[in-house]
Parts: sequence; structure tokens; C-alpha cells
Amino acid sequence: MGSETPTEEEEREFALIEASRLIELGNLEFEQNNFGEALENYEAALEISLSNDSPSGEADTRYRIGAVHQERGEFSM
Repeated sequence: MGSETPTEEEEREFALIEASRLIELGNLEFEQNNFGEALENYEAALEISLSNDSPSGEADTRYRIGAVHQERGEFSM
């Protein structure tokens, strides 16, 4: 019973699941005002979204990154 190599589509799906997990971790950190940790998770998720051609993942993650910067007072809307 050998293990099968995942297809490109499966690898992409696994990567996007990881991006979702990182966003959820970022959300938890954000809610606890741990903005540095939240930003690290969001930036990692953004990298995955960009490398896997996920426009919706990219948009969502950029929004969350912006929210961190706003909470830090680094810019205003």
C-alpha cells in the first residue's frame, strides 16, 4: 500500500485550507489584541493565497491586514 502523490489541484486545496487555518488563528490573536501575531498569520495566509491564485483569499486577507494596521493607529479610514 504505497501512498499516492497528490495532484496539483489537491495540493492547491491543501494550501488554501492552510491559509484558512492561518486566518482563523489570526482572528483569534486579533480578538485578544495580539496584533503582531495576528499580522504574522495574516501575512502567511496572504502568501499562500497569492501563490495559489486565490483572488478571494487575497482580498479577504488584505482586508484583515488593513484592520490590524487600523487598530494599531497606523492609518485611518
